[in-house]
Amino acid sequence: MLSGSLVRYGSAGPQVAFLVGAAKARPAKAVVMVGGLTDGLLFAPYVERLSAELSRRGWLAVHASIQSSWQGYGTGSLDRDAADLRLLCQHLRTRHDVTGVVLLGHSTGCQDTVRYVQRYGPAASAGDHDSADPAPELLATILQAPVSDHEWLCQYPELLPSVRSARELVAAGRGDQVVGRLHVADNAPITAARLLSLYELGGDDDMFSEGLPREAVQRILGPVGARPCLLLVSGADECVPYQDAIPDRAAALKAAIGPSASVSIIPGAPHNLAGFEAEAATAVCAFLESFPNGSINT
Repeated sequence: MLSGSLVRYGSAGPQVAFLVGAAKARPAKAVVMVGGLTDGLLFAPYVERLSAELSRRGWLAVHASIQSSWQGYGTGSLDRDAADLRLLCQHLRTRHDVTGVVLLGHSTGCQDTVRYVQRYGPAASAGDHDSADPAPELLATILQAPVSDHEWLCQYPELLPSVRSARELVAAGRGDQVVGRLHVADNAPITAARLLSLYELGGDDDMFSEGLPREAVQRILGPVGARPCLLLVSGADECVPYQDAIPDRAAALKAAIGPSASVSIIPGAPHNLAGFEAEAATAVCAFLESFPNGSINT
């Protein structure tokens, strides 16, 4: 069981965060965790163990709920998710004296993390930053279970009628219209634009598919390389079509990000690392301790 504080960082209903631990120093550092499709707070078994380890080392563990949490993803977008995370980070800066954050994304949360870096990271244009309401420095990113929603959804031929309808709606400029429910997940209502973003090769959500050209992957992931990045990979991820290809796929993502990226594969672990909580916490803490400025300890 975790003890912490539930805080509101925005006016929308889901815009809350669960803060675990009291930073031992001021200014503080935080690890902000965001889940994937259908997820909300405490999205995977390992986050409780990780939160305790972070707190023991003096970091604040922040569990983010965004407008796309639970069933909200169906009417959302990566840009909205990144804006929510930015608002949360600004709240951490102004209300909790957090000056440095590490973003940890799980599954589709990896896309949110990448989009945050694209929009608000070190290489983003000055116009994307709100100097009147500063956010903490982005210290690093962790992509846990970076897999392809395109490859996952293409396993379901029964989605094709909805996909065809979605293409027609988007072509007619009506991408924000709900095209149906994503019954292969949690039956969430989903707009035409979001369905295509997840389903199409090269869609807005498509960052980790094998079918993407190498140049496209480098363009998408290149900005992540401006800061240290850990690819925390499940060795038996059931969401990857061919599990024997997992090491090679992880190596390709590392190459696209650049020399600041490192890979940790947890053998035998499923998508959400259930049953491998200790290994997950160890990998994350080891990554944070490897920062050039020294230890995770504040």
